[in-house]
Amino acid sequence: METDNFLKIGSSHKVCEDYTLVGDNYIIISDGCSSAKMTDVGARILTISAATVIKRYIEQRFIPTYEVFGDIVLHTALAHSRALNLPDSSLYATLLIAFHIDGYTHVYVYGDGHVVSESNDGKKCHISYEYGRPNKPELNAPYYLAYWMDPKQYTDQFGKDNLQVYENGSEVVPFNSHVYDDTKTLTLFTDGIESFRCCDECDLKALYVAHELTSYKNYKGEFVQRRCKAAMKYFKRLDPAVTHTDDIAVASMYLGE
Repeated sequence: METDNFLKIGSSHKVCEDYTLVGDNYIIISDGCSSAKMTDVGARILTISAATVIKRYIEQRFIPTYEVFGDIVLHTALAHSRALNLPDSSLYATLLIAFHIDGYTHVYVYGDGHVVSESNDGKKCHISYEYGRPNKPELNAPYYLAYWMDPKQYTDQFGKDNLQVYENGSEVVPFNSHVYDDTKTLTLFTDGIESFRCCDECDLKALYVAHELTSYKNYKGEFVQRRCKAAMKYFKRLDPAVTHTDDIAVASMYLGE
């Protein structure tokens, strides 16, 4: 197995609020909320906490449930953020993790983001996770793991059940965890891949961006770094004015043929 990641600040940001970590059997990304303070730090705390927790489970060859894993990560992150005197809102960040145990890859999504898998026969499946506010579904309002601190308050305000999931562009029954087998690669993205703009203010579709970012030539060393940098140059050749306004975090695992 090979893992690698890529991180790039968006053109509208002064501080990168995304973060990513990878290990031998796991990949993690996080996207801090731009409207809350210190979420660049919070995203790092959440990511490191998730890595600490999942490594223990992988060593024990035990698969935690989505709810148990999320709860332990949240309380681990809260202990660290409070020790640093950070506001609890610093943990307003998405969290996506994929980990591999006994031939299966488990993906847990807390908030929004994208997951692209490629099977051994070369077929890609792009799953996007989106949230909107109750009665205002057009407004982006991911249900952060930190909202579990006070579920009633945040569910009423942000809509825990207002999750929309799309598979290759078509809406499907919502789910926030999934198990993959027969998978060659699996890649996680923050929603920054939705923020690519051209000079005529048209958008590059996330499906297209993700396809280019996952068109790996090989899987040696920093394969994600190489592919993402090459794709960025390709986008610039298409339109020199192309840019992504939001931060981007990418993490991928190669499981072999």
